[in-house]
Amino acid sequence: MLRLVIQTTGALIQGVWGNGRIDFGLLNAQIKTPDDVLTADRIDVSMRGTVVLGGHCVGEDVLAAAAEVPLKGLIVTSIASKLIPTAMKMRYPIILLEGFGRISMNSVAFKLLTTNNRREITLNAECNTDRRPEAVIPLPAPENIPPLNDINRFKEGQRVRVVRAPYMGLVGTLNELRPGKTLIENGLKLPVGGITLENGQKAILPLANLQILE
Repeated sequence: MLRLVIQTTGALIQGVWGNGRIDFGLLNAQIKTPDDVLTADRIDVSMRGTVVLGGHCVGEDVLAAAAEVPLKGLIVTSIASKLIPTAMKMRYPIILLEGFGRISMNSVAFKLLTTNNRREITLNAECNTDRRPEAVIPLPAPENIPPLNDINRFKEGQRVRVVRAPYMGLVGTLNELRPGKTLIENGLKLPVGGITLENGQKAILPLANLQILE
C-alpha cells in the first residue's frame, strides 16, 4: 500500500467536532473576547467567500445566514447539541473548537486565531474515531524544520490542551511523563502525564486526551 505524507509549516488548530466538509478561504475573525457570542446579525454579504471565526453559536439562524452569504467555512467555540442535525446539512465546513453547550474559547486558540486574522486558512471538518477536525494556517517556513516524527512527541514542559472531559478545553503545562502505562479509572492501562492547568489545578491524564500546543 502506498502511503503519502504531505508536510507543511503553519499553525494547526484542532477542534472536537466537525460536519465533514472541507474548504478554504481568508480568516474573518468576528470574535472580540473568548466568551463572545456569534449572532446572525453579525454575518453579512461583505463576508462572502471567507471563513468566519465566531464565539458561541446561538441558533439555527446563524447557520442559515452563513449559508445564504455564503461563507467558505465557520469556526465556532461551542453550539447547542440540538443544532447538530442542521449543521450536518450545511454545505460549508463547520468546526467546533471546545464542545457543546456554552463554553468559552481557550486562551491559546483565541490568541492564535485572532492574531492571524485575514490569513488564508484551510478547514477539514472530517470527524471520526481516528482524527479530530482541524484548521491549518500556512505560515513562512523557519530555517530549521523539525523532523516529522518529532512534531507530535510529548515532552515535559510543553503547553497542552485537554480535549476530553472533565477538563475539556483547558490549557496547562505537561510537568511529568510517567513511564510505561498506568491503570486509570475506566480500567484501561494507558500512557499518562501530569499537568498543571492555568487555574493552578493539577491532574493526571491519558496522553491521548492531550493536544500539544507548542
